[in-house]
Amino acid sequence: MLCIVTFVLNGCKRKQGAQERLCTRIDIDRIIDLLPTTNIEAKSLADSAIQTMNDMITSLDSIPAQQKDFSNTIRAYDSAKFHFLTHKNILSAVSVLASDTALQTAAHQQLHALNQYETDVLDRNATIYQALKDYYDYGKDTQRKTVAGKHFLQQMLQRFEHKGVLLPVAQRADIVKLEQQINQLAGQYAGNIVYDTRSLVMPQDDLYGLPSSFMQTLQQNEQGNYVLPLDYETFFMVMENCLVQRTRQEYFVAFGQRAYPQNVTVLQQLLKKRHQLATYFNYPDFASYQLSNQMVKTPKRAEHFLWGLVHQLQKYDQQDFEEVIKNLPPSVTLTKSGQLNPWDEALVKSWYRKKHFHVDDYQLSDYFPLEHTLTELFRLFHNFFHIEFIKQDGHEQQLWGSDVICYKVRSLTKQVVLGYLFLDLYKHSYKRITEPCHMMLIPTIKDDCSIPCAGASVVVANFNTPVDDKPTLLELHDVKTLFHELGHALHALFGSACFADFAGTQVVKDFVEVPSLMLEYWLDDPSVIRFISSHYQTNQHLSHDKIEQIVSAQKFGLAGRMLKQLFLSLVALQISRSGHDTHIHKMIEKLYKAIFKHIAYDPHHYLEYNFTHMANYAASYYTYVWSRVIAADLFQHIQHHGGIHSNDIGKEYVHDILNPGGFVPPYSMIKKFLNRPFNNKAFLQQFETK
Repeated sequence: MLCIVTFVLNGCKRKQGAQERLCTRIDIDRIIDLLPTTNIEAKSLADSAIQTMNDMITSLDSIPAQQKDFSNTIRAYDSAKFHFLTHKNILSAVSVLASDTALQTAAHQQLHALNQYETDVLDRNATIYQALKDYYDYGKDTQRKTVAGKHFLQQMLQRFEHKGVLLPVAQRADIVKLEQQINQLAGQYAGNIVYDTRSLVMPQDDLYGLPSSFMQTLQQNEQGNYVLPLDYETFFMVMENCLVQRTRQEYFVAFGQRAYPQNVTVLQQLLKKRHQLATYFNYPDFASYQLSNQMVKTPKRAEHFLWGLVHQLQKYDQQDFEEVIKNLPPSVTLTKSGQLNPWDEALVKSWYRKKHFHVDDYQLSDYFPLEHTLTELFRLFHNFFHIEFIKQDGHEQQLWGSDVICYKVRSLTKQVVLGYLFLDLYKHSYKRITEPCHMMLIPTIKDDCSIPCAGASVVVANFNTPVDDKPTLLELHDVKTLFHELGHALHALFGSACFADFAGTQVVKDFVEVPSLMLEYWLDDPSVIRFISSHYQTNQHLSHDKIEQIVSAQKFGLAGRMLKQLFLSLVALQISRSGHDTHIHKMIEKLYKAIFKHIAYDPHHYLEYNFTHMANYAASYYTYVWSRVIAADLFQHIQHHGGIHSNDIGKEYVHDILNPGGFVPPYSMIKKFLNRPFNNKAFLQQFETK
């Protein structure tokens, strides 16, 4: 496999040294060269990544403390880490996206080897830690004294210490074993959810109300009955549209029992191991350990933040409830206590939106054909971010899937290529990924002349492929998904930090969603909806009246949707504060009843065993709400200073929020952009106007 080639760019006055990094000329052909096409090439990527890190560690160990300098220590480490991260990221993408399933398996195995190597060798590596500390203590060159140099060293030393590098050797070995077990259990927990292939089989009469176009996507058995998979797309379609109460209830219960009982023992062991890990660092529970290096710092502060919003939003949820029960769908009745059954809530709110606002999300999709929507999104981003997207044709057969498309993203402000954006947007049976996401392939970094070096990112979705003359049509939530995931991609491409460990989206977990959620708020702007809408047959935009109805419909029920996020956040925190799964179901029931005043609790719904985010986010699930509050504040500031069509405020946003990547503390970035700390006023204001 070809490695990335470096060369000196014109205009760089710095003299090149042995470990000098000058900007990489990355184009799509060189990215393609890095993509493995065989099992041998996948193994070569992993072997090269490990060998590069081993060589760097050996080199650091051979240099006396007093002779360590920026070039032979910091740059040597960072260059090796860039190589390692690039190879790891590529294997990660191929392992879930490649159309060749054998290659997927091979990439997955090699990715596992790199993850294992990180846990076993890198996370608590005493040689790397000591080399960084030696340079911090004794380095005499100018880079150590710069703000960037000091910050890098302080951050990296803290990271190693957080992982336990200063603990005795025997304890470090115990931690390595524990983390291996935790990673295995977390993977098993998530896998039991993803690969739960159970489905429901229903006759057509039981699916009354579902759109015919959706029915056409379902498989049928020999008797002509329809097979409903237990996935999110089908879940929302059934809950919001099916007019047969029995079907909704049966599907709701089945969906809430995915991975049950498979994950009962797995969760019990996962919680136990995480608690043991926390005790090595003298934390009372895993949540306290996990949040100690995040913005929020402590579970107590996170819970205070969450409960404060719960109490604020319940009054708005009360108002919405009083509205929807005035005109219930025919198959819905309230419980004896005057509540909605949980399998009726989505239908009731969907019914209300259609009747009151005359908004049918499925019909509205005619106005959002994928290709046109993407084109208009790129035009919006061109204006605000001052960038252009240049489609790279002729490479489709060389990528991991035949319908993957690629754009070169170029900054018009700096006249440089930021990187390459790959879009893998269509549903395929071979994809091992069920939810939309962003994956960074190549970190965007600065070279030693502060020139951004081009990176690469992938946005993944599972939209239906075009059928005959009908293009792929997006519902509004799909459009929001595009905004969100492209927000991650732009963060990755703009975030050209000085060091690979802090590039792009490699920020603290409770800030990583902020740039994406800020873009989601753009859909609250009527001008944006009109700008991107175009009927796939008539090319007409949505009318102003219809757009006002859409905006009002989107706001309706928002308090209830946010209460669900708050509920899940509190569940994740409390589960992560427990060292076992005893009484978790009772704890969830108690939380549910405290938060949802108008929706009945269903004891047959086993959230704790199919809450995918417990595998990776764990106690950090609160970050979605936390980040949404920050994003609302940033968006309101943008609206008050020229709006999303203003390149001036766009430049400030890019400079203050995106460019630093993870290298500047989020509180500092936010305060610089807003000229004050963030607050929840903008977030709460969106609930006050219907």
